[in-house]
Amino acid sequence: MPPDVSESEDIVPEFVPLVLVVLVGLVILVAVAVVGFLRKGLARVPLWAAALLASMAAPLLAVWVVSHRLSVTLGGLAASSDSAQRVLPPALLDGTSVLLAGVAGACLACGFFALLLIPSLFAREAEEVRPRASFRRSLLLGTVAIAVCLGGGALFEYTRQTMELTRLVVLVDAKSVEGRAAAESYDVLGTRGSGGIAAVSARIARGVLVGALGAPFLLAVVAGAGLAALLIAWPVRGSRTSAGVGLVFLLLFTAGTAICGIRLGLEIHRIRQGPVVSRVVPT
Repeated sequence: MPPDVSESEDIVPEFVPLVLVVLVGLVILVAVAVVGFLRKGLARVPLWAAALLASMAAPLLAVWVVSHRLSVTLGGLAASSDSAQRVLPPALLDGTSVLLAGVAGACLACGFFALLLIPSLFAREAEEVRPRASFRRSLLLGTVAIAVCLGGGALFEYTRQTMELTRLVVLVDAKSVEGRAAAESYDVLGTRGSGGIAAVSARIARGVLVGALGAPFLLAVVAGAGLAALLIAWPVRGSRTSAGVGLVFLLLFTAGTAICGIRLGLEIHRIRQGPVVSRVVPT
């Protein structure tokens, strides 16, 4: 059972990492807006892939920052006499808030470009003077953007699960309602799974390592692929069909990031609530 944590302690997220991710998200939003407004009608359509790639920058930066800081916190905890129940809640709140800021930036950037793309569905092709993008070019842009975003989304979710698992281990009694429900979601917490302190520690360490190494790599991929997509899409125009396809993917990504943001908001609320020890399922 987790020891009691004083309710008088004011746990707030750290300022610098949160502001850094927020600023990057705002810069990406402004860049997406400027690029979108510089092209009108069907000339804006091929740029949806570049906008989708650019929107991944803030979440990946958040993963990188959170993984690094959680690694430092866990290392410092191992070398000190402080209890995990006192040291980790501020770090978890800090990290989850940074992840929320990153996913909010992606949601805003992607959703904004989706709104800009709607008028292209009704644009007239006869009014466009730029050459039409070939099917191969459109397929390449879309495939690369979607593949990179799926990889970034998987990494982001893995890091979110690492943060949630850390909270469950530190603040949630295994016999509580939430603790028993968590054991069904995470095998390392279940009695029939790998279980035990070693398995849980290995899972958290793996999550931190994957985030710390994978995020900068994917950031470099996003930067390179995003710039290439912008250069490839800039001199051409799309079609109303490709506008519809791009809009669907942008809306799906926006909805996914919004759902993830809601889950992170609920996680922040649970961290602020403190230890879960009273709701025990009778045996």
